[in-house]
Amino acid sequence: MVMLDLDGKKIDVEKQLEDLDRADCEDNLYTFLKHAWRYIDSSPFTPGWPIEAVAEHLQAVCDGEIKRLLVNIPPRCSKSTITSVAFPAWVWAQRYSSHTSGPGVQFLSASYAGQLSTRDSVKCRRLIESPWYQKLWGNRFQMASDQNVKTRFDNNKGGVRLSTSVGSALTGEGMNIGIIDDPNGAQDAISSQAVVESTIEWWDGTMSTRLNDAKTGAYVIIQQRLAENDLTGHVLEKDVGEWTHLCLPMKYEADRAFKTSIGWEDPRKDEGDLLWPDRFGPKEVKNLEKSLGPFMSAGQ
Repeated sequence: MVMLDLDGKKIDVEKQLEDLDRADCEDNLYTFLKHAWRYIDSSPFTPGWPIEAVAEHLQAVCDGEIKRLLVNIPPRCSKSTITSVAFPAWVWAQRYSSHTSGPGVQFLSASYAGQLSTRDSVKCRRLIESPWYQKLWGNRFQMASDQNVKTRFDNNKGGVRLSTSVGSALTGEGMNIGIIDDPNGAQDAISSQAVVESTIEWWDGTMSTRLNDAKTGAYVIIQQRLAENDLTGHVLEKDVGEWTHLCLPMKYEADRAFKTSIGWEDPRKDEGDLLWPDRFGPKEVKNLEKSLGPFMSAGQ
């Protein structure tokens, strides 16, 4: 649509709206997620402060403000969608390039199950190849034709998104941002202490040494709590003070209320207030507690 301004000059209204959308999405990961949602998930987008908090902390990773981010959040709260799918695509869309921003960023993403890492890798690639993304950021980079498979795809600016499973050998692989999305499955962590210990050994001996540049690279661990000595417990005990800890329990507990370095704090005030009532109201939380049992419910 073309219109004339007061001086008779032509105005391309559609292009102006496109430029505004591009700028809004680049400036804010949460806004990007809302626009991108229809290309990621068939269910309607449910707004909520918890996922906005996660988005702003991931944005701080991209900006170089946070080098070690640890997020604890209950299951089914869109943690993989924002962290493993939308975040890498958003980082590659950034106009300004740094070690953790722009299309040259190299990602390594791991989950307890290889098929979950692959699932999110495919979703991320589909988002990048969507008409919406290509219209707004297709001129920033192109996907490399010689390395574009489910578990790894590259772009022509040096960017990489590699997916793997916890415990895998990573010899020769490096990254600017490492994402560990649920390092253990719920049942595995509960039934086998050996699984938890092997995850910690993999973190200490393999994943924690894979940054291309230890001074500028970043790690993101996002998981539901499963045991006191899970990966969250391990890194907090071993490297206390190094990690920005965003703790989002399903029910508010004053003694676990978070306040992070970028100004976020839990907005809830009363004990037992729910995390995201629009997604998990009293009935849904009660049913979840029944299915999880008392031990796993306490972890959430």
